[in-house]
Amino acid sequence: MIWTKAVGPTALSSTTEVKVGGANLKLPVPQSGRKLYIAGIIPHAAAAAGPTAAEPTAVKVKLLMDSAAIQPYEVLCQPIGASLAKSGIQPLNPAPFYPVNAEVPGGSELQVYGVGLFNHTIEPYVSVTIVLCDYKPGPQVFAKVGTFTNTGTAAAEVKGSGLRLEGGQAIRLITAFMVGTTPATLKGIVGKFRLSSSGLRGMGDLECSAEPVPGVIATDATTPSIQESARLTIVPVDAQITDPCDIDDYFNNAVAVTTTGNWVVGLLFV
Repeated sequence: MIWTKAVGPTALSSTTEVKVGGANLKLPVPQSGRKLYIAGIIPHAAAAAGPTAAEPTAVKVKLLMDSAAIQPYEVLCQPIGASLAKSGIQPLNPAPFYPVNAEVPGGSELQVYGVGLFNHTIEPYVSVTIVLCDYKPGPQVFAKVGTFTNTGTAAAEVKGSGLRLEGGQAIRLITAFMVGTTPATLKGIVGKFRLSSSGLRGMGDLECSAEPVPGVIATDATTPSIQESARLTIVPVDAQITDPCDIDDYFNNAVAVTTTGNWVVGLLFV
């Protein structure tokens, strides 16, 4: 049996952790003799109160439970690009499904938090669909998110603050995105992400092309269509790692831009 529950939508508050839904989610009790698993989550973030000029939407979601070891588990929501005008249209792609595969006690309480990666002027709202099942869907998955880092304006590689993975044997999914700060006419953002570590047991660094942020064409800053289209990069891998594994994360900006953006990397591991 596969079942779903939802929490939120709930407005965030700066870069502090906000409990989505305002309270813990009490999980159901499966039929006698059956176990309960969190198969995965689908997180959503949107600027429901309206976009703010020059600002993207960048959010992560975190799971916590006192009665089961599901930490660390934090993943990225689909980003929303910046706008030159408050009337800008907001293109948004479907939310990803993130596997969790964690056994949890029936009737226990799950804590779901939303966290802004920066202090949004108009706070976005977060909602999360929790996918449950009564059979083991696969190995338990853990997740971590790196630091929201400035791209710079030059065509150059920029280093992030890195991630430490503990208790894992392999990276299974790379997620990442970059968003502009103030989109400039004709200027898009293209590049690639790179992960480097002596703890990667394979064929050198992990690299993936970033989903591009297209440029815009505008004659003034009040045209409603001046809006970036930002998207989440999702790349499946099976990269063996040491435990613990310290990973350096990088974004290589292929083309110089007029105004900077920000980027972030998230990893799912088992």
